[in-house]
Amino acid sequence: HAHMSYTCPHPHRPRRVSARADVEGYECRALQGMRALLDAGAVQAIKIEVFDNMLRAQGCSGLELQRLLASSGFTLYLAPADGLTDAISRAKPHPVSELHSASQPYNLYCFRPEPAPSYHIRHMGYRERRRRLSS
Repeated sequence: HAHMSYTCPHPHRPRRVSARADVEGYECRALQGMRALLDAGAVQAIKIEVFDNMLRAQGCSGLELQRLLASSGFTLYLAPADGLTDAISRAKPHPVSELHSASQPYNLYCFRPEPAPSYHIRHMGYRERRRRLSS
């Protein structure tokens, strides 16, 4: 069976990456194995091809898979199995506002919003600027 796991060897947040899961019905287990990465915010985007019947054979479902991703902070987009490119050329895709159940295969594109950058701005007074310029 499929299982993915990653341990970050240092205390710093890992670099953000994109992932593609195509593990023939084991997507829920693979994502559960990636829980530490998902919780750390290390995965920015995931593309998953969803076959509900294959997921059900492994004790999961498309709805459960969507819940798992949404609870990890991802915004979900659905596209037919022919791909998101066709959906984009027809119209700008909208995020899924409620969980989607389908008997036909579909692609699930999941994006985590970028965190807003934080800046520490320190105001220097006239004397401090003058001291720094002269040193």
